[in-house]
Amino acid sequence: AQSPLGCPLAQVCLGGNLPFPIGGIATLTLYSPTRNAPLLVLLDSQPGSTPLGPYGVSELAWTGGIFAVASYFPALWPTLASPQTDVYGTWRWDLPLPPVPALQAISLFGEAFVFDFSAPNALFRQSNLLPISFQ
Repeated sequence: AQSPLGCPLAQVCLGGNLPFPIGGIATLTLYSPTRNAPLLVLLDSQPGSTPLGPYGVSELAWTGGIFAVASYFPALWPTLASPQTDVYGTWRWDLPLPPVPALQAISLFGEAFVFDFSAPNALFRQSNLLPISFQ
């Protein structure tokens, strides 16, 4: 069975209305099998392979420009959006984008972590890497 975003139901899936429409509304969406769970949604300018100790590997480069869209840990990263999945295991963030054509030159990459102590690594479920462009 598949989630509404096309991922297997047992996986966290990050998606959106890509490419983000310049002058329109950019939407990031997440599906998780874990409901009412804290989460961390990060955006970075580069993909990568960053070790997370015994918990796995992030597909983000963790550059100096990494930032959190949603963070259950505001002491580490201030949050822009609600840092928790809802009763259906979904999360959504809408952002109005200005009509600035220079946004076409920006590339971002997103990754999410939904905290779930029943996950295989006993801490979180990790999403796919989401390449983000603007048009």
